[in-house]
Amino acid sequence: MDASAFSNSLKHIIFEKAIIFGEGYGKGIQKVGALYADEQKFIMFDILIVEEESAYWIPQFSMMEIGKELGLDTVPMLPELKTSEEVVKMTKEGFKSQLSELVTKAEGFILRPNPSLMRYEERSIYKIKHKDFSK
Repeated sequence: MDASAFSNSLKHIIFEKAIIFGEGYGKGIQKVGALYADEQKFIMFDILIVEEESAYWIPQFSMMEIGKELGLDTVPMLPELKTSEEVVKMTKEGFKSQLSELVTKAEGFILRPNPSLMRYEERSIYKIKHKDFSK
């Protein structure tokens, strides 16, 4: 899909202005990138909707639907963990990647508050990685 068609699709699906957050992955990105994809790709993990006088985040289930409609990869939704201790424990122990059959342990978690539909200035997002506990 070319940039113009992508932009028109995005406007049709959501609002006048949306900012998509994500990161590149695949061959040539980091040491193990080729284990995730043979080519360089983009994976989305958040969408910020900007209106005239406010901004807010799209809930993850909606973001995943929008990603599907636009043909973009989205980070998988994992089980809801109740406490930071549960997140740290699961990250330390490692868990199976949902993006690759070749990767034995996922990189980690992207953590956002629940519900994620919050005003822009009120929200925090965190990334916690397995490798940070193996040093």
